[in-house]
This record gives sequence, structure tokens and C-alpha cells, in this order.
Amino acid sequence: MTATPQRLMQCTMCAYNQAGQPSDPPTCPQHPDRYLVAQKFLVNGPKDYLLGAVLGQKYILTHPLGQGQYGKVYHALQIGAGGLRRPVALKILREDRAEAQALFLDEMKVISQLDSRHIVRYLDSGFDVEQGLTYMVMEVIEGDTLAQRLEDSVVLHQHRVSRMIAQLLIALEEAHQAGVIHRDLKPSNLMLTYLDGEEVLKVLDFGVARPDADQPREQTQGVIPGTPAYMAPELFSKYDGQITPHMDIFSVGVIYYQCLTGHLPFNVEGNVDHLIAYYRLYSQSPKPTPMSGQLPKGLTEVIMRALSLDPKRRYNSAREMLSAMASWSPTAHKHVDTQSTLARIDSPSVESPSTNKLNWLIAAALLGGILGLGAHLMYGKGSAVMIGKFLGDIESPKVEQRDDERAGESDGNQTGGTLEANIPKR
Repeated sequence: MTATPQRLMQCTMCAYNQAGQPSDPPTCPQHPDRYLVAQKFLVNGPKDYLLGAVLGQKYILTHPLGQGQYGKVYHALQIGAGGLRRPVALKILREDRAEAQALFLDEMKVISQLDSRHIVRYLDSGFDVEQGLTYMVMEVIEGDTLAQRLEDSVVLHQHRVSRMIAQLLIALEEAHQAGVIHRDLKPSNLMLTYLDGEEVLKVLDFGVARPDADQPREQTQGVIPGTPAYMAPELFSKYDGQITPHMDIFSVGVIYYQCLTGHLPFNVEGNVDHLIAYYRLYSQSPKPTPMSGQLPKGLTEVIMRALSLDPKRRYNSAREMLSAMASWSPTAHKHVDTQSTLARIDSPSVESPSTNKLNWLIAAALLGGILGLGAHLMYGKGSAVMIGKFLGDIESPKVEQRDDERAGESDGNQTGGTLEANIPKR
């Protein structure tokens, strides 16, 4: 058995250092309440004195994972019996504003009620009195964000993208059925990992998610949280404070389009961070940049409908969009139960539905001939007729394809992270 390699580790309080294992960090002899941290996390940028600290008397913060609008996410080790060190992710609220506190508590409430395989799993939460910090514990996900994958390969294969989008829609179906609208879907909030050799997508960051029946906090504060390039256009032109699943569907369309083309669907001149640019853009009812002619027509129609400027022309639910994909997509998943928290996507096939049907009929005919001949030779003509009748009663799976109108309109260029935009005055 190969020993875990040791690294140079250091105390954030006194700079004491020694070799150790990040998966089982030693404590500092001068600060027994502190654990040593891998030195590579302390050399760049300002020193983070939370690294090596223990929150809630059971979570050792080992290194940073990311920065959100109101909080910071850390990789941590949960202290268990017998020296067990279980890796988890801790999101810590770093703002003392009442608004930030309310948003953080809302996110805890939202994630704790969702149990989809494709949504980051909530584990625990608490308040550390010594540090004065509120924290939320989630599963740690090893992998890359979709944004990182797009940096490595600007355009992804359509079969792989369709599989990822199908998993995203399964996650949204559960969230929407629970009355939760994400509102900040974008590649950096989608994590790709591998479970049992299968690529699995997980949705992160429900920091601005809201129950669709609740009045959004920003309705009275004059701001809209989100990332403009992925936000539904009605948020900028006719926003009345109502949030609906159609907003998430639009974001899915933008992500789908971007993964297949390498760019966002709408060309916007100027700084897209300014809301006025969006407001004017949507007022002109623009058309998205044409997609590649190499993509299947059915794929293009699904994406264009999701990108409709009019929310009423988009899919009414994630389930509906998922069903529309199944009529042409090689990731056909007609047996997926989006109600189930164990919903899985069948392995993709490279054949179209029509090809599958033809192959099925050919295989059935050959099998029928072989079995019929065998039965005739062994038992006589009557048995062959019964076998042939049985095979003739087996029908190939029927795939219904809906022919919806193409509806194109919506978003602009990509921006860095989540931001708050002022609501335009009509």
C-alpha cells in the first residue's frame, strides 16, 4: 500500500511549519487549537487566518474553494470518532448585513429540502461563537465547473452536452416542484464530477434562489441579483417582482447554446453590465446568432424555444423541455422519472430514433425467422405460428416528436460573476 505523500504545512498564526498530510493535518505546538495548512495555500495573496481554524468544534478549514457574493466556500475535514477525517465543503457568511444574513438563511432552507442526485447535498449548518460566523455544510464535489470545461474546450460534443442539460433539467424539475427557482444558472454554478465512472452534473449556489410563491426581497430594494448574460429578459423590461420557472428555462437555453457554439446567443455592443444596454436590446426583440447548420434541426428548435423573448412561448416546465429533447436526442431518457431523487440518465446512443426503430425491426425479423425455423423443425408448424405471432405483437418504442415554432430572442455577452442590477424605471 502506497503511503500518502507528505507536504510542507504551516500554521497561519505563527508560521510554524513541518511536513504532514493534508488529509490528516497535525496541530500547531504553539497554537493547539489550530491545525497546519498546506503551505501552497498561504503564499499567494493576503493570508486567510481562518485556514487551520476549527468551526463548530468539528470542521477543520483546510483550503479555499471559491468566493460567492456574500460568502466564501472552504474545503474542510469533519472530525469524527477514532480520528476520522471526512471531507466536506463549508460555505461561510462573510457579511454582517441583515440582507446577507437573510439570503444565507434562505439558501440553507432551499438546499435542505432538495435531495436530487444532481443538486449539491446539504449536510449541516451552525454558528461558531468564537469566530462569530454562520456556516453551512455541503457535500464536497471533486471535479470541474462547466465554465472550466468550456475554457479547456470552447465547443463540447452535442451528445455530451445534451446529457448534461438533461441532468440539469432533472435537478430543476425537483427544485421547481418544491417551489424553488434558482435564478442564477450559469456554467460556473454547474459542477461536473464522476460517480461510478459516469459523468454527473450537479447544480451549485442557491444563494439567490427563491420560492416562486414568495415576494422576492429585491422587489422592495430596487435590485435584481443574477448574472445578466444568463438572465431572462423579462427581468430587465417588464419585471413585476414575480419569479417563475420560465426564468430558469431561459438560462438553460443560454447554457445549451453556449456549450454547442462556443459563444452566447446574442451579440451586444458595449458593456453588458449596464442594465440600460439590456433594456434597449430586449425592447428591439433581437434574434439570436444563427446556430451551426451541422446541428440537428430538432436540437436547434428546442434551444430556440427555450430562448424565446416571450416567457409564455418557452417550455412551461423542465419536464416538458426534457420530453421535447427525448424525441430526437441520442440521450433519449423516456424512462427517467424526474419525480425520483434517484433519477438517472440512460447511457447515450449514437443512433437516431428512426435508426433505432429500423434496427429493432430488422433484428426482430431475423430473430423471428430463426426461432420460427427452429420451432418448425423441432415441434411442427403450429409452434412456429405461435412464436411468429408473439414476435409480431412486440412493437418498437413509439417516439412522439412535437413540432413547435422556433422562437428566438434573448441574452447578451458573458459577465464575470453574480451581480445586482438596478431595476429600470418605466
